[in-house]
Amino acid sequence: SQTQQGQFQQSGMWAHYKAIEGWKSHRVLCRVQGRMVGGFQCLWRTKGPLRVGYVMKGPVASTASEDLLQALGTILIRETRRMGISLLVSQWPDAIPPECSILDNLGFLRSNPFHVVQATCL
Repeated sequence: SQTQQGQFQQSGMWAHYKAIEGWKSHRVLCRVQGRMVGGFQCLWRTKGPLRVGYVMKGPVASTASEDLLQALGTILIRETRRMGISLLVSQWPDAIPPECSILDNLGFLRSNPFHVVQATCL
């Protein structure tokens, strides 16, 4: 799928790199009439009694359609529960406007508990 939302954190190469640190990956691809319209890659691992996961720069959608993003967010929650993930950190792709409230509407809390870098300068 062609999209401006794709970033390296949703690539197979990133999952392979993070596997070296003990992270496992789970991918979901969504198709409509055989055409890929979106998906996400969730990295997860067990820390003590918890299974934690993160979706960085995803879900990725072929368009910025709020309906599609809502559907992908709902699938993300369903898959998180199915996998037994206790804590999920999600960060939308950079192309999604910060005022987008879909994650809020799905019950996510806006916070930065792990102090993820929000800006970088080289």
